[in-house]
Amino acid sequence: MFGGRNISNKNTEIIKELAKAYYQANRGRNRILTGAAICGIVVLCTVFTIAFGKVEAEYLKAARENGGLATTYLERGSKEQYCALKNLDYIREVGKEIDVGGAYFEETFCGEIRALDQTAWEKLTVPAYTEIQGEYPKKGKEIMLSRRALAAIGIEEPALGMEIPLKIEYRLFYEKKEVFTLSGYFTDYLNPDTSQPLGYVSQVFAEELGGDFDRPDYLQILQKDGISGETIEQRLYADIDTQDKGQRFVGGNTFTYKAMEKFTGGWKIAIVCGILILVSVFLLIQNVMHFSMQKEIRQYGLLQTIGTTPRQLRVIFMRQVLRVVVIAGTLGGMISIFLIQTALTKILGALYLQFFGKAKELYIFRPEILAASILFVAVTIWIAAGWTLRRLLHLAPVEAMHYIGEAGRARKKAYRRRAFPGAGKRNRKKHIAAYGEVLRMAGRNLLRYPWRFAFTIFSLFLGITTALGTSVIGNGLDQTNEIQAKPDFALASSVSANEMSQTRVDWTLCSHNQFSPISENLLNSIESMNGVNKETIKLTQGAYFQIRDFGTALYPFASAENLDEKAYQEYKEKGIWGNGVTVQIADEAYLEKLEKFVKKHSLHIEMDLLRDGEGFLLIHDHRLSPEAQKLGNQAVGLPLSFRPLRSKEEADERRELIERLTPGELADWDNRHQDEWEAEEKEAWENAVTMKVAGYLDTRRKDFPPLTVEECYYDEERLPIYLLVSGKGFEKLGESVKTFSVSFDARKGKEPIVKQALQKLIKEENSSFLLTGNEKGVHMTAKSELMSEAKGTIQTNRIIMGALSAALIFMGIMNYFNIMATSLTARELEFSALRSIGMTARQLKVMLLAEGLGYALTTAGLVCSLGTGILYLLSIYLKAQAAYFVFLFPYAAMGGILAALTGICVWLPLGIYKGSVAVQVP
Repeated sequence: MFGGRNISNKNTEIIKELAKAYYQANRGRNRILTGAAICGIVVLCTVFTIAFGKVEAEYLKAARENGGLATTYLERGSKEQYCALKNLDYIREVGKEIDVGGAYFEETFCGEIRALDQTAWEKLTVPAYTEIQGEYPKKGKEIMLSRRALAAIGIEEPALGMEIPLKIEYRLFYEKKEVFTLSGYFTDYLNPDTSQPLGYVSQVFAEELGGDFDRPDYLQILQKDGISGETIEQRLYADIDTQDKGQRFVGGNTFTYKAMEKFTGGWKIAIVCGILILVSVFLLIQNVMHFSMQKEIRQYGLLQTIGTTPRQLRVIFMRQVLRVVVIAGTLGGMISIFLIQTALTKILGALYLQFFGKAKELYIFRPEILAASILFVAVTIWIAAGWTLRRLLHLAPVEAMHYIGEAGRARKKAYRRRAFPGAGKRNRKKHIAAYGEVLRMAGRNLLRYPWRFAFTIFSLFLGITTALGTSVIGNGLDQTNEIQAKPDFALASSVSANEMSQTRVDWTLCSHNQFSPISENLLNSIESMNGVNKETIKLTQGAYFQIRDFGTALYPFASAENLDEKAYQEYKEKGIWGNGVTVQIADEAYLEKLEKFVKKHSLHIEMDLLRDGEGFLLIHDHRLSPEAQKLGNQAVGLPLSFRPLRSKEEADERRELIERLTPGELADWDNRHQDEWEAEEKEAWENAVTMKVAGYLDTRRKDFPPLTVEECYYDEERLPIYLLVSGKGFEKLGESVKTFSVSFDARKGKEPIVKQALQKLIKEENSSFLLTGNEKGVHMTAKSELMSEAKGTIQTNRIIMGALSAALIFMGIMNYFNIMATSLTARELEFSALRSIGMTARQLKVMLLAEGLGYALTTAGLVCSLGTGILYLLSIYLKAQAAYFVFLFPYAAMGGILAALTGICVWLPLGIYKGSVAVQVP
């Protein structure tokens, strides 16, 4: 049996017994490897599940707030464009939408009515609703309504099939009365203050009212998650031909993209973090396998000397590895499932979706993540095992039997076999010399295996720096920062003197030149209120005007749906006049920010015209197509005429006529006074002030300097014409200043008192308006309420980021623990030899202590130098991605982690040595 190489060892049973025996003989190493593999599986599965679960929760929350998944649209899309969009590889879904009109039950408005195709409903809308009962309308007289819409008409307990008489107002001045059958209902989560209830009718009914699904009002578009809204617009304009100069794509980030931005600052950071986590797990397992094989290589060298073939060695070795993989995969998978199905689902679901549906709808366990985690760890183990076998098979049998490691030749030094000076002696100088030799020996031990030292340091550095980076991301992107940047209180109004606003009030109360959304009385009351910090009061001010364009200054806005040559000539001849616009004053500080922004993006804006008071900026909320924006650039320098709104006396007189006369009598009165009215208008426009267009500016451009605009116009569906002027420009217009909004802070500890007083003031202020529906008049936004609403999200973010940081640090510490454990176990003979030549147990412990400190100090030095630089670079990138990002250097976290690391690096080798290394003194 112990003869030469010609002995046949093909007996499968013997191979199995040898593999089993070696597994038992190396059970210490195998337990460490199994533990490392289990740790890797659990960390990978839970970390990526947390990440995907958080993104999923944010995704559902945002989708429900939005009322659908589509964030990119094409206006007035054609059949050809629809087909072209569906064939683009970066587009996931394309749906059709027709805005039918408004629905009324008797005289009560109950919601906006839309018609969708199957994709728009099933793929892009259903995920945003819960408690859906019934099905989407298919027949002409069927309707599906939200619970809010049903509640608006007094139906609290709807029943499928019930009949509801409604009047549908569609297009302009058209209406149709119909008795609808309720085919379904659902719960939506749209903000009731800003969004009307929704209802849906069949395609058949929409087409009866003139709708055309071959040319819908909107094509709803959902792109792939990795593409930003800005990029998708650029690609769509390049790949899809528009029908006219006014047709536009409106691009938006998908909710997954937005969630990733809130979580990590963007996809790039998320991918880097993912790679770093995978590298950490790879290093953990690779290092354990690679640096714990000295003893086994000697064992396999002995097998080679008795004739075991390379193939048989592979089988023996891989059987052990397979057993480790099976045990680790089973236990790691069970632990991961338990953690995910209990703690993670409960935390994410309860905190994120408490206001947006039931938490059980958030199912974050993903079998594919668990399978991928187990596969990654298994592949890593096989790679490490293959590396070890490769080393083994390249050694001669005798060389393998005496294998002691891979110390670099240049650094490899044999210890001189001599007694340690001072060992057991009282001579102080010899005692000091002995400990100096011990410290030098510790230094040589650290560098004896340079790759092991480098891998361990890199693993610790990677885990700590990534954890600190996670802390920077979590603290910097914390929603608290965004909210804390706001004032304690902000007051604005949904009522405006601008006639084209869509608020539902009695316009005779406010459509005159003396109206101010925030009245002088309210403003004075705030300034004199006890507890208000007067130094923090900031006002958004301006006034309302009628305008007349005698040329083409407003043509890009007025003809957004048909920018052809014929429309241009008609507009040029008639111009536009009498429309109400909002003119806001920009102070010098804002003009400086705006000028930097204009220069950065090389925009066609005449800042000198704006500053000198000769011109104005037309700002809009992404309302112009690229072609319309080009026309806007050509309009720079063109004139526009301004005149004040009618006087309060004229408004009161008009109100009196409306109340006293019937509609027919009022029309006759207007006809009789037509000539008089036209003469007055002519004289007013002759005396109007003229200013020039300084440019068109899109407020949705990236890093646009924040501007507080009057709320009732900052909306996609409302008036796009909003003007910005300097202080000099407003003086030229000659109108009294109106206050659009006011913000301020309360003095410390006075916030509750101020809030209570403001609520009383606002109630009194709003009583002067004849408000209907959901109109709020003057309303208040309080920072404390925003913080309360965001409390669940903020807590969840902190829990998640803390868990991720802990997991990453844990990986680095586990790597160090496993390497030290396997290293010290493999150095038993070395310790025995050192004791045999006179090293005391205390000196041996000092050597191990010094080695541990070497790991700790080297890692700390890298973290404080290279790691700090990485954190600063990360903060610069994140600041460019999110304006509200606040860089808080993690001094406390870094100090705590490095202190803990030092303690672990010192304690671990001593603890392992004491508990598992039996030193025999010959």
